[in-house]
Amino acid sequence: MKITLLYVKDINLTDFLLWLSLITMAFSGLMLNNNVSMFMVAAGLLIINHLISRRSILLPSNGIIIFVLSVLISFGLNFQSSGLITIVYLLFFIYFFVVFNAQFSPKVFLTGLKFIFFMYLIWLILGQIYVSLGLFIPNNIGETGLQHGPFGTIYQLDGDVFRQGSLSTEPSYAGFLTATTMVAILELNRYYNKTTPLIYWVVYLYMMISYVSSFSFLMLPVPFLLFLKRSHFNFKNIAVLVLGGIIVVYLVSGLPFFERLINFFSFFTGNIEIQSLSELATQDGSSFVRVAPFFIYLYQLQPFESSFWLGNGIDYGSELMTGFLAPTAGPDYLFPLHFFPGFLYDFGVLLAVVFIWVFIVSTKLFKNIAFLWVMIPLVFNANINTQLFWYCILCFGVINSLPAKEAVAESKFQITI
Repeated sequence: MKITLLYVKDINLTDFLLWLSLITMAFSGLMLNNNVSMFMVAAGLLIINHLISRRSILLPSNGIIIFVLSVLISFGLNFQSSGLITIVYLLFFIYFFVVFNAQFSPKVFLTGLKFIFFMYLIWLILGQIYVSLGLFIPNNIGETGLQHGPFGTIYQLDGDVFRQGSLSTEPSYAGFLTATTMVAILELNRYYNKTTPLIYWVVYLYMMISYVSSFSFLMLPVPFLLFLKRSHFNFKNIAVLVLGGIIVVYLVSGLPFFERLINFFSFFTGNIEIQSLSELATQDGSSFVRVAPFFIYLYQLQPFESSFWLGNGIDYGSELMTGFLAPTAGPDYLFPLHFFPGFLYDFGVLLAVVFIWVFIVSTKLFKNIAFLWVMIPLVFNANINTQLFWYCILCFGVINSLPAKEAVAESKFQITI
């Protein structure tokens, strides 16, 4: 089988910047320095190119304008100079989202997705070879004690196990991104009346299992949900899905991440109390970091306080959780909070409702079961100012709003797989 990863002919600048910003958005592990990612540069160039070529500022939809104004009002009511950079990042992501959706070509989008998919595979294999040859040398030790090395390799001290994050920053993020990318490829191939080759499914299963992450395993069924949506539950497809599920569960049942996933869901079968969170911390520290803040938020719920509706200000939730869950951390450490409950603490419930309405309800994404399967766990894994969060919103948004086929222009920029 001949595989051509890159073919460029008579490429125009806009298509190239669209493609570049998409792939750098997915390659979140690639940084120019500690504060600037490759994506920020590519997306910034896309926005500048748009402003120069159009000689005007692209206005977003009324819903997005309302959301942005709500963010600015919340920030003004709880003004903190230290939170200004957070607001700038958020507005940057939103405007990139607007500009990308206004200019994207389905053909360019598909070629970018294929490039991302196979580059994640190549980087994963390089990481596995690197570890198997005994070359692992950590270049960064995180707050959790994880040792990070080249090619997305991670050594987990407490479990004495190597994990792979490929071109993402961690294995669970790689799982979310790979599942989302696979769904988008399937939907765009269907849009062009093409069959997705079997090699994609083999590669997909290999990557999702190789990440050695409980959340990657949780994301594994996502592309298969598309079959249920379009096949009307015929016996053949249900039989294949059930048999495939049994085989996958059998293959991973002895792996540590599968046991962590079982422990994680077993925790929710009992009564959830603040004191019982310590049990989850001893069983699975990774899951504890994700769910403990949300249950603490629910435990402290005060719906009659204005801060419940309008927020407390940038980083309020992180500072609060640092005192609860990392009291011995250094003075500069802030406990990393994800969308839930970080967004609720910082911006309030009203703004969260506006966000859900603008980006999920009004776009009818809530009707997409694959989207819900990805996003419900994701809001406990990533905050709103992460490339992964907006990559998933962007991918599902694009495939949910594909233009009529007769309006699709063929792109001269091609990556063939």
